[in-house]
Amino acid sequence: YPITPSTSLMDAFKAFCHRYRIDKETGEKRFSIIQAEDELASAGMVLGAGWTGAR
Repeated sequence: YPITPSTSLMDAFKAFCHRYRIDKETGEKRFSIIQAEDELASAGMVLGAGWTGAR
């Protein structure tokens, strides 16, 4: 579970995703939220996503 300093960021991002990343025609969620085990793992996820063209 995210600790206090990052909790508000996660809540804001989740609200953003529910507002802007849902397909209007199907109602399908177009996002995924994954909690990494540490900062290095999350940096690797971001780099990998960028290299594969994720937005």
